Amino acid sequence: METIIGLLIVIVPIVFKLIGRKLEQASQGTSPKAEPIEDWAETLRRHLEAQQSQGQKVGALPEETSAPVPVKKTVDQKKAPKKAQKPSPILQEEPKKKRAKIDLKKMIVYSEIMKPKYEE
Repeated sequence: METIIGLLIVIVPIVFKLIGRKLEQASQGTSPKAEPIEDWAETLRRHLEAQQSQGQKVGALPEETSAPVPVKKTVDQKKAPKKAQKPSPILQEEPKKKRAKIDLKKMIVYSEIMKPKYEE
């Protein structure tokens, strides 16, 4: 027993070092040359500069030259908004059922009846 524990103390660190080296080699050797990830703010800034250099307004569509069309309001502003309906729960709980009353005297009698059978 003592020799097994001694061997484990010597072998386990060696095995972990070998596994660690294999993992390091796998992570270094197989990774393709990754391009640096651009920051989204930098991309947005370059896009806005490109639009401004072309003389476009920021946020305007490129070929928007027609006059804006007035939109008719379908909702009457004088009417009060309807109250939100109370959402129904997704999971309905089952109604509580009435349980049969447990008679403690019967439980004691039953346990005394079963006791000899259990001890056999």
